Amino acid sequence: MTIQLMLLLLGLSGAESPAATRWIDAMGGHTVRVGKGLTVDLRATWIGDADLGRIAALAEVEKIDLSHTRITDQGMRHLKRIPSVRSIDLGLAEQITDEGVQNLKGWKSLERIELKGTPVTDSTVEMLSRLPALSEIGLGYARVTDTGLSFLVRLPALSRLTVGGNRITENGLQSLRAMSRLRRLDLGGQQRTDSGLWQVALTAEGMAAIATLSALESLSLAETAVTAELLSVLAPADGTVHLGKLDNLVLRGCAKIKGEAVAVLGRLKTLRRIDVRNSGLSPEEVASLRAALPQTKVVD
Repeated sequence: MTIQLMLLLLGLSGAESPAATRWIDAMGGHTVRVGKGLTVDLRATWIGDADLGRIAALAEVEKIDLSHTRITDQGMRHLKRIPSVRSIDLGLAEQITDEGVQNLKGWKSLERIELKGTPVTDSTVEMLSRLPALSEIGLGYARVTDTGLSFLVRLPALSRLTVGGNRITENGLQSLRAMSRLRRLDLGGQQRTDSGLWQVALTAEGMAAIATLSALESLSLAETAVTAELLSVLAPADGTVHLGKLDNLVLRGCAKIKGEAVAVLGRLKTLRRIDVRNSGLSPEEVASLRAALPQTKVVD
């Protein structure tokens, strides 16, 4: 009898029997174990609050996807017991608030969290800023303001940030200057709230802060009021190169991007992909953009 088999029989291996996760399959989810780490995917299932206690009872859970579910803050209390988690997706789990996310404050190994479309506020961002391993944060279409964005400067490993659809001004964008390791930044989108339309307000001062992100590889300004004049802050006519590693730019739904932007965008020679769907560019202007950037895939 092998040592591994003996450990399994004695229940000492740290891995569950298939029966321990069979209920996840029955709910339409699935699990994957790589080495000792377990991934639990329950995206868009009918998982309930009580079921989160069953997840917490599993061994070595490292990744959890609970996006598009109806779980609540009450169920999130069960997750305190599994601080080994490195990634959690709560995107569009719309009943999760600041109270629920506070249960994750002991997750010192957390590297990635997605909270898109949840009503979390600056209070949650402040808590997240105390988790030193965090490198990827999704806060799009939440309730975050300039204050919340300022908390994120505490995270030395932050490389990916989504904050579009929030009430962020040019003052808040100045916090980006202290996030030198950012490689992917998404400022795109807008949402209607009880207090009006929330979106990132782009100005020359805000664009100047973006221009300091020398490690940036991907930038989304989708559905913002960005103009050719604002884009020229990133790509000035004097040939100064600010974003030398930028290879992906999303301008989808930017109605103010018109023909005069073609010359500005043509200066971004490192681009390998640019999305201009539903922008203000005419078919002829898109053709001119392709000619200006022959090495770039222009998505229209």
